[in-house]
Amino acid sequence: MKKAFFCILIFFTFSANAQIWTTLGPQGFTSGEAGSTSIRIDTGGTPYLAYSDFANDQKATVMKFVGNTWVPVGTLGFSAGETEQTSLAIGTNNTPYVVYRDLVNGGKATVMKFVYGLGYGRKCRFLHWLCAIHFNSNRP
Repeated sequence: MKKAFFCILIFFTFSANAQIWTTLGPQGFTSGEAGSTSIRIDTGGTPYLAYSDFANDQKATVMKFVGNTWVPVGTLGFSAGETEQTSLAIGTNNTPYVVYRDLVNGGKATVMKFVYGLGYGRKCRFLHWLCAIHFNSNRP
């Protein structure tokens, strides 16, 4: 009686175009906890991040990604006091705007914009704290 031996070869192939998540800069780059994070990309592709900065008494902080690291846009913790529900928008000329629930002002909304060379200036305060910012590039 003849015995037959079979060998099955199985080949696995891996795609060189596999899609994975990678970090943008170092992990955990903030000095403390980051609450109410909001990220936007400017017209040049630069990411900006706004958040309540627990290392700075939960004041608002904005950072942008330059080269291989995150750098502050202006002063860390630039708001007058504690913030919540931070939201970020990038306006014309890549100007960052931040809106947040301003706990120093009774939980009302405060909107600030970064003026290059001058820092952040308060633009307006709203009575209602739930708000979002949207810019239409077709409007002046």
